Amino acid sequence: MLNVTKYRLAVVGLLWAFVFPAAIASGQEEARGPLQPSDTSSPAATLNSLIDSCNELQKLIEVGAMSEDREGEILPTAERILDCLDLSELPKELRMTAGIESALFLKEVLDRIELPADEEIPKPVDPESADESPPLLHWQIPRTRILIAQVKEGSRQNAFLFTPETVREASQFYRIVKGLPYRIDGRPVSQGLYDTYLAATKKIPSYTAETSSPRGTMTLFLDSCNELNEEIGKDRYLARSHPDFQRLGNQIISCLDTSKLPDFSREYFDAEAAVCLKEVLDRIPLPTAEEIPGIGSVEASDGSEALTRWQVPRTQIVISKMDEGPRRGEFLFSFETVSRAPEFYRKVASQPYRKEGRPVSEGFYDWWLSRPGNPVVAKWVDQLPNWFQDRYFGMAIWQWISLLLAAPGGLVLMMIAFRLDRTRDEQMRGRTLVWHWLTLVFPVIAVLIPLGFKHFVWEYLSLRGSAV
Repeated sequence: MLNVTKYRLAVVGLLWAFVFPAAIASGQEEARGPLQPSDTSSPAATLNSLIDSCNELQKLIEVGAMSEDREGEILPTAERILDCLDLSELPKELRMTAGIESALFLKEVLDRIELPADEEIPKPVDPESADESPPLLHWQIPRTRILIAQVKEGSRQNAFLFTPETVREASQFYRIVKGLPYRIDGRPVSQGLYDTYLAATKKIPSYTAETSSPRGTMTLFLDSCNELNEEIGKDRYLARSHPDFQRLGNQIISCLDTSKLPDFSREYFDAEAAVCLKEVLDRIPLPTAEEIPGIGSVEASDGSEALTRWQVPRTQIVISKMDEGPRRGEFLFSFETVSRAPEFYRKVASQPYRKEGRPVSEGFYDWWLSRPGNPVVAKWVDQLPNWFQDRYFGMAIWQWISLLLAAPGGLVLMMIAFRLDRTRDEQMRGRTLVWHWLTLVFPVIAVLIPLGFKHFVWEYLSLRGSAV
C-alpha cells in the first residue's frame, strides 16, 4: 500500500513539474491576441521576440498557411516580426517585403552565432529606482555588428529595436555567416527559414519584393519564368489565354523597360527579350540573392549616393532605376539590355545550362518559338515523330508544313472573295444603291483575310524569332 502511494505521489509530481507548466504556457500563448505587439521593452525582450516570431513563422509555413486564402494567419506573426525592427528609413509600402526579408536575414545570422543568456544582457534602468547608473540606450550583440538601440522619439519612443543600420546591413551579415553551421544549443533555431519563406512567397504576390530593388526584380523575373516553365511542362502546352499564363506573363514583362518599344510591336519584342534574357541567365553563374543589392542598398545613407543601376557580374545585362514615367523609382532591366537580349542569347546559345545555384528553365526559348498555344494543335504535334520538331531556317518542320499549306489557302480565299465581288458587282448593276453597297462586303473580307492569317500563324503555328 505504501508503494502504491509513493507511485501516485511520483506521478502527481511529474505532472506538476512538466504537464501543468506546459499547459499554462500553452494557454498563455493561445490567449495572445492577433493584435498584440511584440515585447520590445528591453534588448533581451526584443531579441527573444524576433527569434520566437520567426520560429512561429516557419511553423505556419510548414502547415501551409503561406497562401492567399490563409494570409490572415500569417499577418499577426509578420507584424510581430516587424515590431522588432526600426524601419524608419524604409518606405511604408516596403515594410511587408523588404522589412520581413531583412528580419529573416537577421534570424539566419542569429541562428548561427553564440547568443548570451537573458541574464547576461543589460537591462534598462528603472527611472524610479535609486540606482544612479547611466540609462541603457543601446546594446550590441557580443562579437557582432548587430545593434539594438532605444528609439528616442516618434510612435515607438523608448522601444528597443534593431537599428536602421542593422536592418540595412542584414543581407551582408547573412552573406558573411551563411557558410557556418546552425547553432545546436541555446535558443531555438529555424533551419532554412529564408529559403523556405522565399519559396512560399510565390503564393502571395504582395509579399514579394517585386521591382523595388535589383534583388527584387531579379527574383521576380527568375521565379516567374521558372513557374511558367513548370506550368508548360505539365500538359506540354499552355494556352496564352489561360489565367496563369496571363498572370505570369505580366509579371515577367513587368521586369523589363519597354517604354521605348513601338506600340505595334511591343507584344512581340518584349516576349522575345524576356525568353532570351532567361536563357542567358540560365547559362551563367549568378550571384546569390543576398549578394544582389536589396532595398537596404538602394536607399542613400551616411551621405553616400543612392544606387541607380546594377550590372550582372561579367555580363552587359543591367538593371537600372527608372528616372521618369509611370514606373519612376522601379528597378527594371534597362532598355539597352532588352533591345540586345536576342544578341546576348545568340552568343551563349551553345553553352550548357548552369548545373548549380538557382533553378533553370531548359528549352524555354524553344517553347516560345515552336510550342503551340492551342490544345488541339499541341495534341496533334505531340503525335508526330520527334524529327518534326527539328528546326531549319528558324522554324520546326511541322511549322514549315503548316505554313506551306496555310499560305496558299489564304491566297485562295482572297481570290474567291475578289472574284465574288466582281461577279456580284456585275449582277447588281442597274439596281438600287443599297444593293450596290452590299457588294463591298467581299473586298472587306479579302482585306481581313491577311489579318486572320497573321493571328493563325501567331497563335496556332507559334511563328516567332527570325522566322517572323
